[in-house]
Amino acid sequence: MDTDSVTKRLIIDAKLQRSVIEGTLTDASGAQREFHGWLALTAALETALRTPTLDTAEGRK
Repeated sequence: MDTDSVTKRLIIDAKLQRSVIEGTLTDASGAQREFHGWLALTAALETALRTPTLDTAEGRK
């Protein structure tokens, strides 16, 4: 297990119509990323998880 793991809170507001998903992903700082489609949701999640927040940049969890 990674000893440098960090927990992040993300909020996903999504609308699913047939097989298409769209909505916004919001991180703890309030930054929002819009997505349209499953791949875009995955990309938004990856970006949010890789982007350091103020707390993680200062070494807090």
